[in-house]
Amino acid sequence: MVAFDSTYLTSTLSQMCLHNKRGLVGGTWKPEAMDQAFISLEDENLEIGSISKSANMLEFLAWDPGARTKLTLPLLSLPIEHAFQGANASMRGNWYMLETVGRFMAANDGLVKALIHDAHGSHNLVRQVLHGQLDKIPAKDLKTVPWFGELTFEALPKNCLPRLPIMLAKHAGEYVYDVPGICALVLPVDVHFADFAS
Repeated sequence: MVAFDSTYLTSTLSQMCLHNKRGLVGGTWKPEAMDQAFISLEDENLEIGSISKSANMLEFLAWDPGARTKLTLPLLSLPIEHAFQGANASMRGNWYMLETVGRFMAANDGLVKALIHDAHGSHNLVRQVLHGQLDKIPAKDLKTVPWFGELTFEALPKNCLPRLPIMLAKHAGEYVYDVPGICALVLPVDVHFADFAS
């Protein structure tokens, strides 16, 4: 089980030793500029003023829900972009989070079977894709996203109980679940509860 969420930081660069290299951390990680999160101090052309500092840290925590003692294990801390500006800022934030979570899931080698997150607006695409709510997501764009582009979906079995409009997500033949945090159920605007009945 893995939960992810972001927390606010003071935007700054800090010195750190990583893999016996001294550098600066606190720069914003971006898929197209991954090296900004750790800047080596050995770089002769280092220009600190050009580094975009992050004000948000994305954290991934894991635990075994069946264990007798709940012990969390931090898996990844990533200084991420937060304040998307301009036209379609919300959607760009959603795609950024989807790609970031997708890269994490692609690197986990199939060990993560469920993701938990809250209802923050930037998590909407993660939830929609893992619930198979793909009608408003361009298929060709989704195919380019690491891990999420490889998902297949299976309809829920028919039954007499009301069903939410979701499908089960599978990666490499294994089910992967999305467990929204409290108050995270966000239905499409055009869906009515009467539509859930079989």
